[in-house]
Amino acid sequence: GGGGGGGEAALSDAAPPPADAAMRGRAPDLLAREVSRRRVLCLHGFRASADMLSLSLGPLTRSLAGTYDFTFVDAPTAASGPAEPGVPEGLLGYEWWGDPGGAYDTAWRPVYEHGFDVAMARLAALAAGGRGGSGEGGEGGGAFDGVIGFSQGAAMALLVPGARWAVLLSAIPPPRGRGPSTGRRDARPSLHVYDAAEPHAHLCRRGEASFEG
Repeated sequence: GGGGGGGEAALSDAAPPPADAAMRGRAPDLLAREVSRRRVLCLHGFRASADMLSLSLGPLTRSLAGTYDFTFVDAPTAASGPAEPGVPEGLLGYEWWGDPGGAYDTAWRPVYEHGFDVAMARLAALAAGGRGGSGEGGEGGGAFDGVIGFSQGAAMALLVPGARWAVLLSAIPPPRGRGPSTGRRDARPSLHVYDAAEPHAHLCRRGEASFEG
């Protein structure tokens, strides 16, 4: 047993590990989760683009740049018809769904769904892009902590997997029968912004009513 005794003495004389060693070992993982947890997905409106929405939200995103990482993405389907009046010609636009070739004032409506399945696949791919893909459930799942959407983008925001809060600007519902189907009101924190006097405010109110509180 002498050899064993010497080994024990050497261990007992050794300096104890720093108290924060375990925390330091976890720091990279905690930091990665924190950065991912603060990511915000931003979804533009009908026949618009990520660049257009980024420009519109510039004052907000600049003021929060030290806290949140804003990701602006284009819908996967190129605009199939005219953009909103006033948008300069030559700017590329995209649509989450619509009536191909239809007029701007009507082709965005939830009665159409051309392109919607492709848009849903795009959202699924985006959400799978962080925190280990499908995640671990609860706070661990999803690539984005929150989502901001305008018009059609707000409709798509309702369907982003894993997002824990939503800011919905002039939201409209997804195509008929294609929205959340849990039968329960959405319990996530949400902010709904729209003009009560706008012609389609009833659609915004419908989306607002799908949330608790």
